[in-house]
Amino acid sequence: MRNTLILAVAVTSIGALSAQAGEMVLRNGVTWAGTFEGDVASPTGSTPAWAVFDIGNTNSESSDGDIRTYTTGNEAGKNSYGYAGPSWIGAGTTRTAEIRARVPANGQYEATDGQGSFIVGVGDALDFRFYAGKIAFNFSTGLSTILTMDTSVFHTYRVTYDQAADPQVNLYIDNNAVPAFSTNDQWFGDFDKLLFGDISSGGEAGQIDVDFISWTAGVHAPVVPEPTSLALIALGGLVLRRKSR
Repeated sequence: MRNTLILAVAVTSIGALSAQAGEMVLRNGVTWAGTFEGDVASPTGSTPAWAVFDIGNTNSESSDGDIRTYTTGNEAGKNSYGYAGPSWIGAGTTRTAEIRARVPANGQYEATDGQGSFIVGVGDALDFRFYAGKIAFNFSTGLSTILTMDTSVFHTYRVTYDQAADPQVNLYIDNNAVPAFSTNDQWFGDFDKLLFGDISSGGEAGQIDVDFISWTAGVHAPVVPEPTSLALIALGGLVLRRKSR
């Protein structure tokens, strides 16, 4: 009984819980106001609903709990899903969004615009583009590479925005408390949506696999677990090892 209690506390401190789309979800140290889970059959069928952004004959498929968006055939078009509901609009001048995604090895690709995007609209657009082996940011002066990394495996990307701060935007990767990228630059104005997928036009659209997207008001940088929490996690691991023996 005591061993079971220790394990329960250790798992709770990590905060990685699953829920249906739209419910309050505790994940990576934040209770998110809204979440889209990749195991939903289609973004348009989630709660709250996502809508196709701009033009294009779009489809989506779910495999192993991950959603992939794509265009039908090779026609030019735009293939993003955007959400602009009340939990995002009017959320104030501080916002946080998180996506777990990867660039599929066999995905379609556009050299100019990458294989997929994650855009956090906060009055202006914070546009992150995923490529094979790198990530770019859409500065006011144009796209530029900000990170070189293995994007073919799943990573968790968290974007925080604080209108009053400088820098206004921080990108955290895999719950690391140190930002991987910071800037006060933004793309174009009058934009209050979350987008994922492909927003390019001309040629084949890119593809990106998405496990989940979460969003909420406020700035929520990743927090390094306190020593007590770390000790509980380690203790839970010890219990598991003893049980396996």
